[in-house]
Amino acid sequence: MLKIFGIVFARQKEIDAENENNTGNWKDETQRVRLENAQLREKVASLSKLVSGQRREHLAIDPFIGDPEPKDTKVRTSYVSTVAGVYKDILAPKWKQMIANALFLLEDPSNSKEHDLMLKGAVYALRENLLWGEKMVNEHVALLSGGGESK
Repeated sequence: MLKIFGIVFARQKEIDAENENNTGNWKDETQRVRLENAQLREKVASLSKLVSGQRREHLAIDPFIGDPEPKDTKVRTSYVSTVAGVYKDILAPKWKQMIANALFLLEDPSNSKEHDLMLKGAVYALRENLLWGEKMVNEHVALLSGGGESK
């Protein structure tokens, strides 16, 4: 190798030897990464088989299901009182909090149209539940006051 005025002049053999040393290091690193990649892919495949082999619970809902509220007066009275108690003490505050959270999320200007529609659907469903719960509470109060029979 010859250096004149900061310019390096080298023979092709010296350049090839230098490149061989540098590419040798890269080749080793590339092989190591490829081996690690293959090991990780095998691990993912084995875990996927393990997970897919497990039994999954599927929620199947009959689209033709009838109203589960009891029709018999005595059974319905007990049902209405249980629902009214759980609704007032547990469900109503939680559902109202969930509605408030969804309405807060709706204010985000970065939401996509689909995201907004999902949030609006959740709010609608929760409001329907609130209306049903209020209906149960009103029916329970009517039963307690002796103002009428259960529907």
